[in-house]
Amino acid sequence: MDLRLLIRTAYNLKNYQLVAPKWLDDTFQVYDIEARMPDGAAADQMPLMLQALLIERFKLKVHKERRELDTYALVVGKGGLKIQKKNLAAQTDSPTTSESTITGSVSSNGEITTVKNGTKTIIMPGRGARIDAPNIGGLVDYLSTQLKLPVVDKTALIGDYEIKLEVPPAILTGEVPKDTAGKLAYLAAQKDSIDAELFSAVEKLGLKLERQKNSVEILVIDGAEKVPTEN
Repeated sequence: MDLRLLIRTAYNLKNYQLVAPKWLDDTFQVYDIEARMPDGAAADQMPLMLQALLIERFKLKVHKERRELDTYALVVGKGGLKIQKKNLAAQTDSPTTSESTITGSVSSNGEITTVKNGTKTIIMPGRGARIDAPNIGGLVDYLSTQLKLPVVDKTALIGDYEIKLEVPPAILTGEVPKDTAGKLAYLAAQKDSIDAELFSAVEKLGLKLERQKNSVEILVIDGAEKVPTEN
């Protein structure tokens, strides 16, 4: 991992929640961490251990603060909610959100499936995507990774819901470049068309994304060494 991703993993952050010095984003250096959890340690202690490692080896110094940011607020639509709450008997404890709890696979027909904290995403080339989230938090996490702005939950919905988001493929124009840089530029230029399909899919759940200013907690890096101390 690079240092930005290591810090995000240690502090359980979305990319927009980390304010870093310019050199951290301009210098692409990846690091291998070989470590073993102590006997008896729980998995949820791993982020704290990673924080301690970053402080010791990279001399990381950070502080938290809240800032007003442009966001999308997820709210219940005027027509009312169109998703059902799960039966209490069928509910299980929802996993906590963590960037590190991710599994993935690719099927023989090219479908890419990832599962992050109970939220399953299936990317179907040429046919869009399906998202199966166990709760509103899972849906917000997915939307935050797809849109240009952070997504804030303002639905006031608590508990587990049957959330199945079906996003059709966007109607893209022009020929797709074959080189990686060209493809990225092409997709960036088509972002409004891609986002429009996502907004429409959200509205079919009886929800809506509204542009708002919201207070968001962020982590500011006050200092870090570019080269970690040796073992």
